[in-house]
Amino acid sequence: MARSVDELAAGFLSLGVGKGERVAMLARTRVEWTLCAWALISIGAPLVPVYPTNSALECAYILGNSGAPSTGLLGLERGVDAMIARGAMRLELGTSGAV
Repeated sequence: MARSVDELAAGFLSLGVGKGERVAMLARTRVEWTLCAWALISIGAPLVPVYPTNSALECAYILGNSGAPSTGLLGLERGVDAMIARGAMRLELGTSGAV
């Protein structure tokens, strides 16, 4: 496990993620989530958890208020990018309701 965490940490660093840079991660709680979380912790990058069970508006709120750059979303799940993009767009436009 430590080897996987070290490899992931090196990967994050190579992508320019550094100490203090928040990274939003969209995933169910599973082994990969834990490994990524520990890798981010090891380099001092705070994790912003986003779950597939969050509504699109909740995801948009979390991402819009977390301090994580929009390019910092790490997705370990399929088919959620469009949902988040739609929710974020609605939030930016000041609309409410289901997406």
